[in-house]
Amino acid sequence: MSEQNEKILIDLGNGFSLYAEQNTDPEYSKEIFLGIRDWCGWIQDLAIVRPAYIYDNEFNVHWMNEVFEVLVYGNGDEEDYTERFAITLRSDLQEENNG
Repeated sequence: MSEQNEKILIDLGNGFSLYAEQNTDPEYSKEIFLGIRDWCGWIQDLAIVRPAYIYDNEFNVHWMNEVFEVLVYGNGDEEDYTERFAITLRSDLQEENNG
């Protein structure tokens, strides 16, 4: 993605839209937030999709190239995600990426 904040809006036809937005924090700009919004704004979180990351001893973020995470908000009444899925990049793409 480019340096600017990227957004995708898909009209669901029922007064709501599926909304995807890049995290505006430069340190976490590889994250995408997925949610539902209406004409007033953001209504509900659905998921966060991102490459997995770890922190070093100084709490700097280090992104992983072969593992992705999907954090799912399965309970609409909770602020925290309810499920975390780790998805490993296909092995043929890992070889291509490292090669």
